[in-house]
Amino acid sequence: MFSISYNPSKDLQNWLRIKKDYPANFIITKFYAFDKTISLKQENFDKIVETIGPKQIEELNQEAKLIKAAWLKVEDKVVKEITNYLKVPSKQFNLKCHLTTAYIMPYDFKDKWFMIPTHKNLAQQIECVIHELFHLYHTDKKPITSFQEREEEVEKFIKAYNVTGLV
Repeated sequence: MFSISYNPSKDLQNWLRIKKDYPANFIITKFYAFDKTISLKQENFDKIVETIGPKQIEELNQEAKLIKAAWLKVEDKVVKEITNYLKVPSKQFNLKCHLTTAYIMPYDFKDKWFMIPTHKNLAQQIECVIHELFHLYHTDKKPITSFQEREEEVEKFIKAYNVTGLV
């Protein structure tokens, strides 16, 4: 099962995480959906979240619906390609995907969720879903793998599978 939505609280948590974990590279981009006049601090969390209006949330959830529809068209084929590539059996993951306006997309393999960007086109968003699904299968197969090794393996798969033009 694959669910996808936009949640302003999760998006803001991601921005705060980036600011904390990557301070040297942190910058608020034009895609930042919140009021830029409010200082981005944990203490301002509720105040910042309230700056996202229902219309903007609905627009982002409409985007999520488009991504889900596109994903469901290719999901079976992608899963088959990933499992063949990794030589693992197919399994059903209960995937939760969240949209983020940030430029770094976190994931949690234990709880089976990840984020994809709102500011990419549909094909790039589907590639992000494929990228993260590949990581889930790869981590399931080899739980103790370095970040670098996981990234190298997924990039080899993406090139071999040629996901561009999928959508």
